[in-house]
Order: sequence, then C-alpha cells, then structure tokens
Amino acid sequence: MPSPAMTDSELEKLFSALGNQLRLQMLSLVAAHKEMCVCELVDELGMSQANVSHHMGILRDADLVQARKVGTWVFYRVNPEPLRLALASVIERLQTSIANGAGQDPESRIAARCRLPE
Repeated sequence: MPSPAMTDSELEKLFSALGNQLRLQMLSLVAAHKEMCVCELVDELGMSQANVSHHMGILRDADLVQARKVGTWVFYRVNPEPLRLALASVIERLQTSIANGAGQDPESRIAARCRLPE
C-alpha cells in the first residue's frame, strides 16, 4: 500500500522549518540526544529560553518534533515520520513528472517556446 502523499502546504511548512540553519542544528542536537529539555538546548546553544522555544515551536508546528511537558519544562524528541513522508512525496512527484514528460524532445520544446533559430 503506497504511503499517503503530503500536500503542497504540508511540504512547504516542513521545508520552511528546515530552511533555517539554527533549526537544523537544533533538530540535529535533539536527534543525537534522543530527547532534550529546552533548558539543555539553551545551555548548548547559548541562546535565550524564549528564542529556543520560538524555534522549537516552528519545528513542532511542522511536526518535526514531539513535545512533552514536565512541570515548567518541555522535552523534545525528533519525529522522523514527516521527513520520511516528505521525501517519499518529493520522489513520487519527480517520478510522475519524469514519466509524464517521457518522449518529449527537449530541444524541440525549448526551440518552440523560446523561438530559437533552427
């Protein structure tokens, strides 16, 4: 059974969250430690709690991390499923585009569209 494809909106949210170097670093740290408390990320990154929480919130909204609260602290774990679905969706889209474009002569198509001299 094929996995469900992600919508354009879901892909945009995920890739937007991943499109920030700091959030990629945070995601890598959490993955390396299996689970991290916000307080650990604050110490590790030398950032304010508010800044860490803001960026982790963006990762959480994109479903890239899962959160659990213990008292006043929030602990994060990486959720690998959205990444798997995103990659599968992108690969499926590319394969479909390639299959739909099979048989087209790129030079003829480009010449016709761009009115290139023959």
